[in-house]
Amino acid sequence: DIGASSIIDNLNEFTVCVWIKTGTGTTERGIISKGPTNEFSGVTTDGWSLRIRLGVPGFSLRKADNSGYSDIFNGTNIENDTWCMITGSFDSATVLKRYLNTTLEQQTTMGQSYYKNTHSLKIGVLNSRELNRELSTVLLYNRALSQSEIAQNYESVSGRHGL
Repeated sequence: DIGASSIIDNLNEFTVCVWIKTGTGTTERGIISKGPTNEFSGVTTDGWSLRIRLGVPGFSLRKADNSGYSDIFNGTNIENDTWCMITGSFDSATVLKRYLNTTLEQQTTMGQSYYKNTHSLKIGVLNSRELNRELSTVLLYNRALSQSEIAQNYESVSGRHGL
């Protein structure tokens, strides 16, 4: 828990990028989230989360009008004991995207902004479900990165992980 910050509380768009080394397990585990403690940020409460669900990265945001959420978690299962980069972005056109390494795996249009909050930013946990994996290089941007910028992030860090 790194606390709340006015710098990230009310972003209109953002990108979060995290390197993780995965392991076995089939339950949902938090990578990074911004929402209430002991709640599924972005799914049942205000905020957003990047997580692993049944071996697949997921990214969710609660809608600004609190009518529901957008959750994208279909795509490639991550290989166990392998470093990978997971990126989630939300842009001012209200498009939610999720990348695995440099590949855009899924996107959806929310049609509105997300439910902003002043809760703490938490790394490696979601609803007390700890990641229990290795984490490296957490990056948070105050804008939605392009796919080429995400590829640049991947290239700049991948050598440290033997890729």
